[in-house]
This record gives sequence, structure tokens and C-alpha cells, in this order.
Amino acid sequence: MSTQVENPQTPREDICSVCSAPIPPGASRCEHCGATRGREHLCPFCRTIAEPQPHPRLRYACPACGAPRVLVRDKTFVPSDDLVRHLRTARSAASSMATWKAGGVAAAGFGVIATLLLTGVAMIASPPTFAVLMGALIAVLPFVFGAVAWRSAVARKVELDTELDNAWLEAARALAASRGTVTAAQLGEALGLDNAASRQLVSRLGASSEVTTDVTESGDLALSIRVPEKLRVDTGADDKPENAAAVEQAEASESSDKSKARE
Repeated sequence: MSTQVENPQTPREDICSVCSAPIPPGASRCEHCGATRGREHLCPFCRTIAEPQPHPRLRYACPACGAPRVLVRDKTFVPSDDLVRHLRTARSAASSMATWKAGGVAAAGFGVIATLLLTGVAMIASPPTFAVLMGALIAVLPFVFGAVAWRSAVARKVELDTELDNAWLEAARALAASRGTVTAAQLGEALGLDNAASRQLVSRLGASSEVTTDVTESGDLALSIRVPEKLRVDTGADDKPENAAAVEQAEASESSDKSKARE
């Protein structure tokens, strides 16, 4: 009777939880049904495990709920609270920007219709000047609202870009902290960035006081997170003699006061 012993060094194939097909080791997607696996692809908003897809406005978005996401190809990655906060603010800014844009376009459309109606009435009926002026004022109001809405949409766009930049920066910081030291090439591979974008991200991280940057022998930028040492408060034996002397002096003074009171 022969017994086959598996080599413990040989990686075992996982089973897809959707179609039960075997998944090769290290793969993040089932080749049979396309289902995504890996906790690094967990959406912090809808809690769906789905690899983020490219998005024209959000860079990357969750295919299930459409919320902004950061593409991370690192199985040990755990999103920080700051990263989720930046993504949540970016989602709010994107929703507000879309609302202001739609409101501005609608207001401009109403303004065009009102202007055409006013022009037609003025050409056909020849109303009094006061009525024409009031109609013109009413026709201008939608354009004013449209301009305000467009300006608000531009402000939300700036906020969206800022929060997305901060989210990717926080993701890079979390990766550097988990790995100890990471190069620009490794950071670009983990975040799906090209060489120029990864080096720019490393340069931005290098401006932080808790991050140290260095250049490797191959000329690549490398960074590491420097954890500040906690200040140790010494409450040891050096303070005890002074405290004891103070206590003895207080007791002697109290005893002297009692003696005077008895006399």
C-alpha cells in the first residue's frame, strides 16, 4: 500500500466560492467566472469584495456601488481610518459636484426658454417697457443660479481631486508602514501606478516628517516610515529622596504647630 505525501512547500490551489472552480495560487480573480477574491479588494462602503475598476472621474471606483476606491494589489493591506475618511469625503464631493452640475444645466435651460419666450412676446405684443424689464429680470435669474451652481461644482471638483490625492497618499503610507521599506517601483506595482506617478507619490510622502527617503543602488527612490520614539517619564529613585524630604518637613511643621496650640 503506497501513500502519497504532499510536499508542504507546494502551494495549494484555492476554490472559488462562487463557481467552485480551482483558483491558482496568488491569483486575485477566478478565471472561470471572474469573481474577485482577497480582503484587500473589500469595499469599505458596500462591503463587497470586488476589484476596483478604472473610472474617468474617480480614477478607480467600486463596480458594485460606484464609490471611489484605491487599487491595491497587496494581500496584507488593511485600509486605515484616514484612508476611508478621505474616500468618504471624495464620494460626498463627487455626488455634490454632479448635483450642482445638473442643477446648473437645468437652470441654464430654463433661462434660454424664458429668454426666447420673452423675446417672442415682446416682438408680437409690444408690451410696456416696465413689463419687458420685469420679464428680462425673471429670465436672467436662471442664468444667475446656473452660474452659482457651476461655480459650486468647480469647488466640489477641487475638493474631490484633493481628497483622492490624500487617499492615494494614505494608501502609500500604509503600504510603506506595513513593509518597513518600499521603493517607488514596488509602490507602483502595488498601487497599479506607472513609474512617473509612483515616483511623484514617493516624493510627496518624503515631505512628511515621519517618512525618510533614500536612493537605492539602482537609482530608485525608497522610503520608510519612521516611528517616533515615545518620551519616557522618569519617576524612579531620583525623585524619591526629594519627595521624602518634603514629607518629613511637612510632618515636622505640623508637629510644631500642634505643640504651639497646646501651649
